[in-house]
Parts: sequence; structure tokens; C-alpha cells
Amino acid sequence: MFTIDLANLDGASGFSIQGIDAQDLSGFSVAGAGDFNGDGFEDLIIGAYGGDATASLSGETYVVFGKSGSFGQFFNVGSLDGTDGFRIDGVAASDLSGRSVSSAGDINNDGFDDLLIGASSAAGIGGANSGESYVVFGQAASLGPIVQLAGLDGADGFTLEGAATGDQTGTTVNEAGDFNGDGIDDFLVTAPNANRTATTDGAVFVVFGGAAFAATANIDQLDGTDGFRLTGLDNFESIGSGAPSFGDVNGDGLADIIIGAPQADVVGGDSGAAYVVFGTTSPLAASQSVSFLDGADGFRVTGTISGDNLGRATGAGDINGDGFDDIIVSVPNREDGLTDQGVTAVIFGKANGFSADQNINALNGADGFRINGVSAGDLSGFAATAAGDVNADGFEDILLASGQANGGAGEGYIIFGSATFGAEIELSALDATQGSIITGGQVGDQVARY
Repeated sequence: MFTIDLANLDGASGFSIQGIDAQDLSGFSVAGAGDFNGDGFEDLIIGAYGGDATASLSGETYVVFGKSGSFGQFFNVGSLDGTDGFRIDGVAASDLSGRSVSSAGDINNDGFDDLLIGASSAAGIGGANSGESYVVFGQAASLGPIVQLAGLDGADGFTLEGAATGDQTGTTVNEAGDFNGDGIDDFLVTAPNANRTATTDGAVFVVFGGAAFAATANIDQLDGTDGFRLTGLDNFESIGSGAPSFGDVNGDGLADIIIGAPQADVVGGDSGAAYVVFGTTSPLAASQSVSFLDGADGFRVTGTISGDNLGRATGAGDINGDGFDDIIVSVPNREDGLTDQGVTAVIFGKANGFSADQNINALNGADGFRINGVSAGDLSGFAATAAGDVNADGFEDILLASGQANGGAGEGYIIFGSATFGAEIELSALDATQGSIITGGQVGDQVARY
């Protein structure tokens, strides 16, 4: 099996991006930023929610521009000067801005990809820990070395404020593709501690892209025309506490959204669930529970054991090359003979024929498969996503994390896409034809943990 040791990155094979100060927690969240400045290169966005640039724990986010040529072995985000990227500073003390970051896609349809930043502990209009999320619009002109989120005015970006104390709006943020088929990208914001139809049932907001946005808006005021809210089924489900994602699972040309709820008690305490909601051009209610999913408009993925925490992470990509995006769902606390070894499930997309509930234990290789962790305590699949076509064979690949593996140094695995799969892949027996392993630099690094 081909192994990549992150400690050996030398600038030619890749490079390391270093934080600025102790306890910044730079890299807690990392994502592709699309092409923010329109130069033809993809960019990176990196969250450091422990940063203190504005005030204690206000949080910082870094954007590193892509380019041709080498970055060197080490790149320190403290050197960003506006030409190679920039820093985005949080608003107030303890906001934890940058805890979640993502590309938003091009939500204002101007040809530049935009940025999403979550500050789940911000005290917005809803009060303490109501949370805020920010969109920074892409542009060709330099923004300088530092951007202040407090200065967003609607023309360069905007703020979405959480509605109620403790909602923690912005816990996770992600792009959503074009969910409603209007030709403009949409995005997702989660509020897992929201109390809407039950105690801490959670909420996920789908915000539609458009030509213009106010400088500040209450995210709870989405009315169905500019976006909508999805709520959980039961008390303490905390829908949206798992990382959301999107893809075209049923091949209808509309983006479908995938939402994790690892605390859902479907078959037992914290067995977990993931919800797939198919994109639609039909009018939507401002708020609706995920109970409406019946197989035709989406479905639920379930675990089978208490404590599985299915849905901690989700992703989508065409892993088997059939033209439909497939669903990736992590089950980090799954015990298949070993405590918390973890499992990642892949459910193949198709045009129709989904039942309202999909059980990962029933996957047989024809409709999907499971990837089993190696050792007790690995938490394999704590993070999992599609990785693009890493080995250039025409199939999208899977990247998953075992953040506690290898003595806490952590390991990442790349599973290569293929036209055929068996019902299970054992990471302990992974060979060079099936994928690669990425090892952490040292004990405690927890590579790919988040």
C-alpha cells in the first residue's frame, strides 16, 4: 500500500501550512475555497477559531491563493499580504469565528466564488451563543492583507444572525450547489442546538443565492422564496451537528443536500441518522420537518446500534462512475468487534427506487458498501468526504479520517473509486490498487480529526 507521511512533505510533494500563535487552533476547519479571486487557480480557506486578532477567541480565518509553482516546504499564514491571500478577523471576543469554513460557491452569480465562515458562539440579535455566519464575496481586486467581518456591508458580503439564545447558528457551513434550479449556487448553515419543533431538535438552513443581499439578516426569517429551514424529528436530535454536504444523487440536474444528525435516537440512543433531501424547483414552505421524506423526495440513512453516531460526517461524489453522485456517511463510533473502530458507508446514487429508510447494514456491494476501521478507538470516519479523482482513473475517490489512529497521530485514507465493489472494504487489508494511507507527523496531531 502506498503511504504518504505528512512529516515528509518537502514542497515538491506538498507543503505544510503553519498557524501563527499558540492555541490559535489553525486548521480546525479547512476547505477548498473555489476560485475566490478569479485567477484560474483554486484557493484554500483555513479556520483558526482560537485566534485573538480582534479580541480573545474572536477567531481568525485565512485564505491562501492558489498559484503555479512551489509554495515551499512550509507556508506560514502570518505572511499573507493580500497578494498571496489574506486574513479575515472575527467580530468580538469569544465568537470563535472560523470554527467552520467553506466555499459558498458563486452565490451572487458574478463569476467569483464566495466564502462562508461560521461563528457559532457569537452573540447576535438572538443573544448569547445565538451564532452568526458570514459570506465574503469573491472579487478580482485585492482586499488587502486583512478583512474585518464587522465591516461587511452587503456589497462585499453579509452577515446572517442566529435567532435565539443558544442556537449556535454557524456550527457548520457548506455550499449546497443549485438546490432550487435557478442557476445560482445556494448554501447551508446549521444550528444544531435550535429549539424549533422540539427541545434541541436542531435546524438546518438552506439559503438561496441571488443578485443582492442586505448587510445583515435574521436567518430565521427565510420565507421559502429566499431559502427555508429544515428541523429535526425529536428532542435532542440536534440535526445539523454532523457536517452537511451536497451532490446530485438522483441525477435530475438539481443539487441534493445531505444532513447529519449523529445524536438522533432512531434505533437507540445516539444511533444517528443522515437525511438526503432532493433538490426541487417546486415552491417550498419556510419551515418543515424532515419527516416528509418518503423516498420520492429524499430519504433517511440509519444506523442499527445505540451509540453509533451515524452522520457525524457526510459527503457525495460519483465513486462508481455511473453518472450519479453517491452518498458518503460516517459512523465513527460503530463497533464491529472492536470498540469505536468506526465505519464509513457509501450508498450508490440512482434515478429512483429509494425507500424512505436506508439501512447501512443491508449494503451488498451492488447498492453500496462499508469501509471498516482498523483498531479499537480509531474513530474511523470521524471525518469523511469525496476527494475528487486523486489517481486520475476517471472515478472520484473517498477521503476519510481515523483521527485517533496510530497513537493519536491520526491517519487519513484515500479509497479509490471503481466500477465494482464488494460489500465491505477492510482498511487493515487495503492494498495499492484500492487506495493509500496518509499518516500523521507525531503523536497528538490527530491528522484529519475534524
